[in-house]
Amino acid sequence: MNQTFMEIDGFVPLEDQEKKEFAARYMLILDPKFIKVVEGKEGLIGFAIGMPDLSTGIIKARGRLLPFGIFHILRASRKSKKLLMLLGGVRKDYRGKGIDVLMAVKLFEACITHHMELIDLHLVLEVNTKMRAECERIGGEIVKRFRIFQKEL
Repeated sequence: MNQTFMEIDGFVPLEDQEKKEFAARYMLILDPKFIKVVEGKEGLIGFAIGMPDLSTGIIKARGRLLPFGIFHILRASRKSKKLLMLLGGVRKDYRGKGIDVLMAVKLFEACITHHMELIDLHLVLEVNTKMRAECERIGGEIVKRFRIFQKEL
């Protein structure tokens, strides 16, 4: 992640302890079917992490895990028709070689197998023209935009 996101304005590299805490926080709710990685001789060169939308389960559980909320959330995970893409990237020296396409095809196959109808790629930066072009090429559309404006006082 640190190597992939270095060029993004405002990105701060994660320390090893932060990486472990980040992984521990999400590992319980991530489904391995929606995690795709590509390794090369130098180690990990690309990754894509998605998860089924849990919002209907969280709403039904009223935000509580206990005593029965966890069952609503797990059921929503299995029944969800929407995949939320959380993170993804390819190391700079491997970009433009089809690694992203390979991971996307494998994610699409997993989505089809699990009867997903929608993939939400939220948080793709507006200036990330290559990623936006790829999404638009396969029929994706922009439904909302997040911007940060700055003004000196």
